[in-house]
Amino acid sequence: MVSCQSKTPDTESNTSVNLSKMKEKFPNQKTAFEKINNKVDFYEPSGNKRLSIDLQKSLYKVGLTSNIYREHLIKINDQLYFLPKKVDSKQIFSDCDKGTSQGNISRQFEINELGLAIMQQADSPSDNKIKTNEIVYKYNKFGQLLKVLENKKIIAEYIYDAGGYLTEAKIAKNSITYQYNKEGFITIEERHENGIKISLRYQYNSAKQLINKMSENQNHAEEFGYDNTGRLSSIIKYSAEIDKNNPDKLINNFVKKIYNYADERLSEEKIYEYRIVNASVLVNKKWQPLDIDQQRKMAWEKMTDTDEIPTSGIERSYKYNENSIIVSINHFNFSNRVVDGKAKLEKELSNSESIKFSLDLSGKIVKKETTDKKGGTTVENYSY
Repeated sequence: MVSCQSKTPDTESNTSVNLSKMKEKFPNQKTAFEKINNKVDFYEPSGNKRLSIDLQKSLYKVGLTSNIYREHLIKINDQLYFLPKKVDSKQIFSDCDKGTSQGNISRQFEINELGLAIMQQADSPSDNKIKTNEIVYKYNKFGQLLKVLENKKIIAEYIYDAGGYLTEAKIAKNSITYQYNKEGFITIEERHENGIKISLRYQYNSAKQLINKMSENQNHAEEFGYDNTGRLSSIIKYSAEIDKNNPDKLINNFVKKIYNYADERLSEEKIYEYRIVNASVLVNKKWQPLDIDQQRKMAWEKMTDTDEIPTSGIERSYKYNENSIIVSINHFNFSNRVVDGKAKLEKELSNSESIKFSLDLSGKIVKKETTDKKGGTTVENYSY
């Protein structure tokens, strides 16, 4: 792969501007963003869409593999978010001994004509006083986020080359750098997290969809699966570590996320965690040790086995009604127990909550009601 990444940041691509145009192009003449009526689409220099905004409904649709900053957006699911101009949150805590108590939080957003947040003010109680945080968002001419400042301190920063390609993202004390091929697709992602460097190489299928990220030592990987319509259907995140008490034993950790769709919208998200350890295998009634590579290979093979038991899971379902969106969330623990001499999978509900998003006549979300297993509720009201 040949990198088209610039060695130094480009001045124009990293200069903050007040966005006033309704359309802009990258230097390669591909569209950076375009507003048509109440819809705004933002793109990568490669041509891939990274964000779509429905201004009438204040809904934000992001790519499931996108690295777009979304901390200020309010989440419906992994693909769909929204952003009102004002949020009023009230949390009611249920306590069997003390009855109920509550706390209030307020946030206000300033949003430009393209639907991008440019300022957020958050008020919350602290030591019997109201604490106010001001968060500012700065963008370049292509509508790409440059900086996020909280009380004038940079908490996130993005650096681009002359073509508008993201070359480095800095969030808190962590950073990620990117390299690209001639077509503008990422080939290498290098993470620096808590003093640890992890370099991941990207692989794509014939449709130019990302299918794999993997480190050179294979201890870190992500795999992406797609359905027959090209929609993302699964993500498997893998990390491995040597057992501290046994240098010949590899601990394989997997997080598998499954997406299901109905009427072009996400209907289910399922997340399962696995911890697989196979230091030996039974051969001719004798246990034979496996080397590290064999252990890793067997762990990946078990991930394709539908009988492999996760340690825990979260299942979310989404129901889209004319005046509401209902989200049901269930947390599970799994175990394999022997009953009458036979192994039996047990799936135990450990926690649950439900969320109701209420819509007004224009389709905007005006209220979010969250109810947990114990009856505690959080209510957020939104205005535009």
